[in-house]
Amino acid sequence: MWKSLSPLKKWMRFWRLTTTGVYKLFTEWNHLRWKDECICDCWNITYVRRIYLTSWRVQSCWCFRDELRPKLHTKHSDCKTRFYKIRWCMLSRCNNKKWNRWLIYWWRWITVCDEWKDYRNFKKDMFDKYNDFVKIHWEHNTTIDRIDNDKWYYKDNCRWATYKEQANNKRNNLKNKLQNGNCNKS
Repeated sequence: MWKSLSPLKKWMRFWRLTTTGVYKLFTEWNHLRWKDECICDCWNITYVRRIYLTSWRVQSCWCFRDELRPKLHTKHSDCKTRFYKIRWCMLSRCNNKKWNRWLIYWWRWITVCDEWKDYRNFKKDMFDKYNDFVKIHWEHNTTIDRIDNDKWYYKDNCRWATYKEQANNKRNNLKNKLQNGNCNKS
């Protein structure tokens, strides 16, 4: 049999929680647990195990944790879209030293223009073209491509392309070398 706990004194403070003197029996993970009713400073009522209160493991309802969490300072809601991910990968290729092919971009002085480092400018320049391209070729077959591979990322040098078009625009593509006359005849 479960013996009931003696209630905590009313109005005892534990960080941001204040006890009300009421306690209840809850089923948690197939075990019965006694929990004390507490009022948080934000006026939410929560039930907390007594051992967590007395050992100071629980400081509030969830409001304190949310205050400590760093706020995302985004001025848009595109963070989980494919368009945003393409831009993020473009910036990482050029700026992130931990990116696996960063050194190739660094040696060739390929960077992203200063305007596009702000997401809103990149979206203003490229989003309409992106939507038009996606309607034809689908979203997961869309990549950003530099028209001239020796120049950096900026509005006049970038276009939306499929993976196949992008593979044909690589520096080591033999077809491009023969068309441009860059291949040495031996």
